[in-house]
Amino acid sequence: MRKLRTLAAVATAMIGLATPGAAATAATAPAVPSDAVSVTGGTLADDGTVTLTGGYRCTERPGKVVLIGSNVIQDGHPESIGGFKAQCDGTDRTWTNTGRPMTDGRRPSPLLRTGPATVKATMLTMGPNGMPLPQPIATAESPVELLAG
Repeated sequence: MRKLRTLAAVATAMIGLATPGAAATAATAPAVPSDAVSVTGGTLADDGTVTLTGGYRCTERPGKVVLIGSNVIQDGHPESIGGFKAQCDGTDRTWTNTGRPMTDGRRPSPLLRTGPATVKATMLTMGPNGMPLPQPIATAESPVELLAG
């Protein structure tokens, strides 16, 4: 499960930080109408742990893994926050990603604080071993108030 979360975080970072043209192409890629992801909020704990939440719905994809990765952005600085393995059966569900961005592997990132932020969630599909490269299914970007948690 840790490997899947790491793959989701890396894939989300790759898509979210791609060149502007590539990001626009990924965001406008056709999606199955019943596939959707949304953002509902976020918290920031005293120790720097960020928890982001939202909703999703996706259709079954035999032989594929579907992940939801997320980023929180404040003052133009994106921080990747975890990954979630989605259960795809066409049902509306919720996702929660938790992570603790670090500056040097030991200290929480000083870039995040409570207050206004933008959260971007990306639903990705890939083969069970991470190949081929992740493909975006749906994305959502929403302003949130990062609350003390």
